[in-house]
Amino acid sequence: MRIEQIVQFISIAHYGNLSKAAEKLLVSEPYLSISLKRLEQEIKHQLFVRVPTGLYLTPFGKEYYVYAKSLCKEWKKMEYFCNRAEEECESFCVTVLNQYWINVLFAQFVQKKIDSHQTFCLSEKNSLKGILRSLISGKSDIGFIHITSDETQSVKQLLLRKKVDVHILSTSKLSVLIGKHNIYYNSGLSSVSCEMMRSTPFIVVGEAGAATHTSLSVSSGLIGPETQLIHVNSFTAMYEMLENSSAVAISPTAMHFSHLLPQNLGVKSFAVDECSKIFMTCLLKAKGRSVSPLAQEFLQSLGFDIDN
Repeated sequence: MRIEQIVQFISIAHYGNLSKAAEKLLVSEPYLSISLKRLEQEIKHQLFVRVPTGLYLTPFGKEYYVYAKSLCKEWKKMEYFCNRAEEECESFCVTVLNQYWINVLFAQFVQKKIDSHQTFCLSEKNSLKGILRSLISGKSDIGFIHITSDETQSVKQLLLRKKVDVHILSTSKLSVLIGKHNIYYNSGLSSVSCEMMRSTPFIVVGEAGAATHTSLSVSSGLIGPETQLIHVNSFTAMYEMLENSSAVAISPTAMHFSHLLPQNLGVKSFAVDECSKIFMTCLLKAKGRSVSPLAQEFLQSLGFDIDN
């Protein structure tokens, strides 16, 4: 289980309603439902009784809730301690929401600055709130999130209340990453159909965004009768899977950055034709705070340029 699941469980218990909890957490209701189901499967206990009027904690769920609240309290203390330690050593920090694409690109940027006297930090958070806290406190210079077009309004309203600016850097359709052992790698195609994906035996889903990507795969029609979902726990593990099998990795935003990734990674990105969802890459920064020269340089290395 992940701390993200614990936070979601506490929110569901508080509201007794998936819809209200999803709205508060800035996630979709299907995503939250899948995440809750995965948590119950992992702990092998039912946490809620589902009735037409809402969700009520089971006897086990009530005890679990007490431990979950205690765990979250200690987690916040540890996060605060780690953030204080980061603050003392970093001069340029990028914060992201469980996004593996930035790892390679940030490493490339830092490698070019290896002889400079700057210190660099890439911080991964498991919630939008974590990114906002890092930006508002000044621990991070900039942050990145990816949202769908139907989430734009609610996210902008939240960021306005939190005094955080948002810049939509680019938009694209859902995409998948494919390795050399997949028959479509050398097909010459720039996109694939849902039907093609449904005949693919494996879809790789990053552990950090497992529930999100699983929900996305189902809602986009990518899941077929032969599909087997495989959850990997790191960027490296995902690429190893792609390199050594016919696996496909679901990636809402790979099309934005595939041209920047090293060619020796041996993967290509393909747009999914029938998926109607539009995904946006957004830059976040604290309101009233200028984008530092290093941040501007990093954004330019990604092909973006924004005004302060």
